Amino acid sequence: MSVASWLPRIAIGTAMLLSLTMSLSAQQQPTTTTTAPANGQQPQGDSGKNTAEQTPPNQNNSTAVPAGVQKDLADIKKYLADQKSSESDFSLVLGIGSLILAPGVTDYTNQSNVLATANLGKATPQLLTGVSFRTRIPSLFTRFGCPGTQKLGKDTIERPAHTGDCYGEVWQRNPWNTFVSLKFSPGASNPINGYVLGGSLSLAHYMDFVVGFALTPVSEPSPGFRVVASQFVTAEQKQGLYMNFNPTAMLNNSQNAFDGFPTTNPSTGALLYPGNPLATHYRGGVVIGVSLPIAFSAFLKGGASPPASPSTKAP
Repeated sequence: MSVASWLPRIAIGTAMLLSLTMSLSAQQQPTTTTTAPANGQQPQGDSGKNTAEQTPPNQNNSTAVPAGVQKDLADIKKYLADQKSSESDFSLVLGIGSLILAPGVTDYTNQSNVLATANLGKATPQLLTGVSFRTRIPSLFTRFGCPGTQKLGKDTIERPAHTGDCYGEVWQRNPWNTFVSLKFSPGASNPINGYVLGGSLSLAHYMDFVVGFALTPVSEPSPGFRVVASQFVTAEQKQGLYMNFNPTAMLNNSQNAFDGFPTTNPSTGALLYPGNPLATHYRGGVVIGVSLPIAFSAFLKGGASPPASPSTKAP
């Protein structure tokens, strides 16, 4: 077979091979089908991605506080600060304590013309009612106080500055107080049993330790009655009566010398002494106890009322 007869066959085979190659390459390419949305929305392709990129998310996740709430918070903080800074230095005090008198002092009561001892011992319970005043004497503890230099006796205390106003509350920074009070003693011959002048130290916000000088009215046998009573007892003891009384102790007004002594003559019923057998003698003593200070600045001046909550404010 000659070469000329093979040329048509080579051309046909080459054409068929090219056609098969093109057909295989067409099948390997990806087929993308885009379907238009029925409701006119944009397709979820690159255009959707671009739309998401064009709208960045909110970077600040915190919710902004409304202006009204911020004003309410500021009012509450201001009210609390005013209440803390306006704590009064003047307060009522209610307390209890013990009155310690000098030895040999006896308080008597006249019960149906018979003298009786009101109490025994040197110490008697006292009820205190008065007022106290906070002084500017600083605390002995250096951890309490305000920034700056303060003179405490011969020592100089340097308190460093810090972010707040002062260290501790007012009663901690200035714990020393002066007070004056009336006192009442259960079972005493006088309902209002004198007064007390002294000082106190704040142990807690509403607890003070008090020490003061007290002047107490004591009902004692009058000088004239003591002379008459001693002479009467001396005369009666010659007859074997009133042997439980000591005329010398009665004349000197010794402790409990008149306890149980009658003010009348048992034989005649007449008074031994025409005047009052008891006289008031003011005695000095010391009162030691505790008190409860009660600030009553709200009664003296009108204090600011707490700010109203948003729910109670008028529209």
